[in-house]
Amino acid sequence: MANVVPLTPMQPGLRSFIVYNDLPEGCIAFEVPDDKTLPHVRAGEFVVIDPTDCDPAEGELFAITWKSDWRQKWQIVQMDLRCDRVRTGDVFEERSLWLVGHVAAQELVGADGEGDGRFQRRVDGPYEDEYLRDITHGKIVGIYEPDFRLKLAA
Repeated sequence: MANVVPLTPMQPGLRSFIVYNDLPEGCIAFEVPDDKTLPHVRAGEFVVIDPTDCDPAEGELFAITWKSDWRQKWQIVQMDLRCDRVRTGDVFEERSLWLVGHVAAQELVGADGEGDGRFQRRVDGPYEDEYLRDITHGKIVGIYEPDFRLKLAA
C-alpha cells in the first residue's frame, strides 16, 4: 500500500494559482482588499485578472462590481452553478442560474451577540449568465508577485 494515491484530495475545494513574476499581456493586477477569499488568496496579495474571460464558471473566482454599488468597488467573488425551475406564466422550465458570494464563511451570531460556532457562506442570486458577464471584470487566473523569482533564488 506504499505508493497509493488517495481517491479524494487532502483539502477538497482548494485551488492553486500560477504565481506570475511579470504581469501577462492584457491582464490586470488587483490588490485583494480583505480576507473574504480565504483560503485561496488573502488581503494584500495581488491577483491577476484575465479581462477577456467573463463567462461564469463553476467554483471559479472573478472580479466584479455590482450595478447597485454607487462606489463602483471591485470585489472578488466565487460563482456557483445551480439548476432551478423557473416559472413563466403557467410553464415551468429548468434553467441554469448562478449564485455569487465571498469564499470565506462567516460565523453566525446568536441573540446574545456572540458567535455560536456555526459558519455559513453568504451568497446572492440567482443570476443569469448575461447579467454576470455585464458586471464581471474578468476571471482570477493567478497571483502577481514581481519579486517571486528573486525570493526563490535567495
